[in-house]
Amino acid sequence: MPISFTRSHLFAALLATTLNVPECPGAFMAVLVEKLKGRKMTSRIQLGRQGECLAASFLRKAGYTILKTNFRCHVGELDIVAKHDGYLVFVEVKTRSGIRYGLPEEAISPAKKYRLARAAQLFQLVNGLKGMPCRFDVVSILCDDSACRDIRLLQDAFQVSA
Repeated sequence: MPISFTRSHLFAALLATTLNVPECPGAFMAVLVEKLKGRKMTSRIQLGRQGECLAASFLRKAGYTILKTNFRCHVGELDIVAKHDGYLVFVEVKTRSGIRYGLPEEAISPAKKYRLARAAQLFQLVNGLKGMPCRFDVVSILCDDSACRDIRLLQDAFQVSA
């Protein structure tokens, strides 16, 4: 069966190659798809995507091997899945433009932790990684009007009971 591409696929591939976005192609393509569909992304969504790109770059520099970004399933989404020091690491990225409502990492509720744990179990099952030791890390990012200045990594940030 031949593979067919629409004009928007070809345009997206050409644009991605031209702009050369190696650090975070997934988030770039998500933004591009939204623009091609004519949807306007809110600044909150753009801030989140920017934070995920910064977090992926930060984790690579810290020795993490990124396996997957934005793993989505029926129970939730995992921002980043990586390997580090023999662990399968599920990374939740929290980006905020200020601390008016608290620090970014404080926004992870018990319900969110439960959804992350369920999504992590599904990821392990689907990818044949069920017996691998895992942990949950958080990358906390604070930005202001000009740039994201404070990036912190909280390793083994929370435990989830089975």
